[in-house]
Amino acid sequence: MNQRRITQDEARALIEAEGVDQPYLVINEAGRKALDQFVQDNAAEPDRHDLATWYTVGEQEANAAGPDEVIIVEIRGLHTTTGNAATLRMDADHFDWVV
Repeated sequence: MNQRRITQDEARALIEAEGVDQPYLVINEAGRKALDQFVQDNAAEPDRHDLATWYTVGEQEANAAGPDEVIIVEIRGLHTTTGNAATLRMDADHFDWVV
């Protein structure tokens, strides 16, 4: 799929216009690094986690969130080193708008 990066202002304008080409968020390098570190620091068996799946989870959460809502990614306690759920708070700097 051919994606073109756009600014947040361009994305909001397209959303408001309700055009055919609706923008969406994709994880960027900063987001991938944050998720990589999150899994490494919190997962009981980090090598068994497919990071591409975590990137997809981050994108799904980002696209489901409202414009000013916090994006949260969680590892359930069953899969953490502590036995307690671990959460990563992501923000707009972890994603890029594309259309």
